[in-house]
Amino acid sequence: MPLIEARGLTKKFRQAVKEPGLVGSLSHFFSRQYRDKMAVDHIDLAVEAGESVAYLGPNGAGKSTTIKMLTGILVPTSGSLVVDGLVPSEKRQQNARKIGVVFGQRTQLWWDIPVIESFNLARDMYEIPPQRYKQNLAQFTEILGLADFMNVPAGKISLGQRMRADLCMALLHDPKLLYLDEPTIGLDIAVKDSIRKFIHGLVEERGTTVMLTTHDPRPRRHRGHLQEDRDHRQRQDHPRRRPGETQGHIRSRSSHPFPARPTARIDGRHLRRSAGL
Repeated sequence: MPLIEARGLTKKFRQAVKEPGLVGSLSHFFSRQYRDKMAVDHIDLAVEAGESVAYLGPNGAGKSTTIKMLTGILVPTSGSLVVDGLVPSEKRQQNARKIGVVFGQRTQLWWDIPVIESFNLARDMYEIPPQRYKQNLAQFTEILGLADFMNVPAGKISLGQRMRADLCMALLHDPKLLYLDEPTIGLDIAVKDSIRKFIHGLVEERGTTVMLTTHDPRPRRHRGHLQEDRDHRQRQDHPRRRPGETQGHIRSRSSHPFPARPTARIDGRHLRRSAGL
């Protein structure tokens, strides 16, 4: 059974429709109108334990919304979703103990206290055994180069330093699953490369299942390549779709870590399968 399995996963948001200006505000106050905004449209997704999967799509395609449903932050409008035997939105605390999450535009660190204090708070929240906490902290501090700013408040460190600290915090409790939502957004090439190497080692050494979202496939081409047609739909050069597979059904064929890993791509209303991430 896949570690992550979604069938027909859909999320709609209700948006208020209001004309501009004072007249529009008054009209909306007395007679409100709404419309549905489709954020995720009937996605089928299957990810096996130990796999690393990338989720590609343009800005606004629903990548972050999907991650929020996988973590239990959002409740799907329709469809089914099971993560490691749990429905995330129904068992949020149990699910939270099994996952780590990094949102590229939102930090988990407490802004006004030193980074190490945020790590200590995570230790207490997840009830990490002291010895295991020390081992993980020492390993991640060395690999991610955290020592220089460990005692600096999170609000005083750079974006690249914050991202590395967020990665450490998300992994201190040994999660089975790691969700990375645009983890390299706004970072320079050197920092992006160091983060990718860290994720590569994480998959190889610990067998952590990783799901990463991004809107830019270019830095991740390896085997096979991605080409954009003029109508902005992706042409898949490798691998080819097998008999019985649908465009919306993503099932990874390889357990190899980054690079050369399967890719899920949102394109318009479909989730398409690619390689070479």
